[in-house]
Amino acid sequence: CWLWSEHHLSLWRSGEIRPSSMRYHLIGPAMMADASPCLVGRAESRRRFLGIDDTGATAWRTVAVFDLNPVNKEGRKVLQLGPLPITEEFVEAFYQQLLRLLEALPDIRLLVKTKRQDHPHRLKPPAQKRLVDPSSEWVRTGRVINLAPDTNPYIPIGAADLTIGVPFTSPVLAGLHFGRPGLFHDPLGTALRHHYHALDAIISHGYDDLEKKVRYWLYDCAPEAAQAFLDRPETQRFLGPHPGMDPAEEFGKALWGESFTVSPATGGLSHAR
Repeated sequence: CWLWSEHHLSLWRSGEIRPSSMRYHLIGPAMMADASPCLVGRAESRRRFLGIDDTGATAWRTVAVFDLNPVNKEGRKVLQLGPLPITEEFVEAFYQQLLRLLEALPDIRLLVKTKRQDHPHRLKPPAQKRLVDPSSEWVRTGRVINLAPDTNPYIPIGAADLTIGVPFTSPVLAGLHFGRPGLFHDPLGTALRHHYHALDAIISHGYDDLEKKVRYWLYDCAPEAAQAFLDRPETQRFLGPHPGMDPAEEFGKALWGESFTVSPATGGLSHAR
């Protein structure tokens, strides 16, 4: 069984079904995509994978945004689901607060990566559509870049100075694994009670807390302080066994042994037979 981190392993072991013969391997981010955009520096990742060259331009701070498409009431009936923590109101407030953040911080640029295309049971909220409207000032001036839902999620992560996602979704943890600060944003206080208080420094509740923590991680936090946060045992247990490593290589080594490698040039996989 291949798992992300010590935290995921502890959750797995706490379950009632644990075959005694099962072996566990921790491999880091278990998002099925090519992680090479995160294996280079942020500016290089933006240039190589998004075609953005910031040389001599405004000193933009790039923020990658990840959401979840909420299941509406009709969808919950069809899928026979009960109440869900991520509601239409939650995601609408999430995007409304991002719009306020754009107003408050004129040098940030958002890379918006939605989870799915519109679907009758998972409609995007009005504020999200307003944010990525091609005719909007944000999009026309390059302050909002709308990425297709099927975009490799490691592309915005690799390009980001900060990631923002809804609690407690994987792109923020993947960003931390690759040394990119991140925030889990809870716009309505839905997640005030949770089990992850070791990560309170990267969990924001409501707009004021969001702006405060974005300002800290983007502007005020010294690189040494950011690294110290990542190096804490309390943070490390949520990351992969070797932060910064390509999870494909960790996966390959778990399958085929230490001879397995990932070519840094092509992303190709190989192992000695």
